[in-house]
Amino acid sequence: MWNTKWTLSHQTTLERGQIFFVTREGVDKAICFPEETMRSKLLVAAVCRYVHPSVEISAIMEKQHASFIRGTANLGRFLTE
Repeated sequence: MWNTKWTLSHQTTLERGQIFFVTREGVDKAICFPEETMRSKLLVAAVCRYVHPSVEISAIMEKQHASFIRGTANLGRFLTE
């Protein structure tokens, strides 16, 4: 249902709707959600908790190509700027 890929870079570009999960070592993985899922942030948060209960969400990108936002946010808080 979701396209999962791994990345090694702290600085990268994202496709629309992509979410980065971060660890203390940096970027862990990115999962791409379809746009209709992004509209339901509670659903996205629930899916993220299912993927890993301690995961922190870095950002949801709403632009086609946007620079990766450094830093982390608490689970359920979504940075879209």
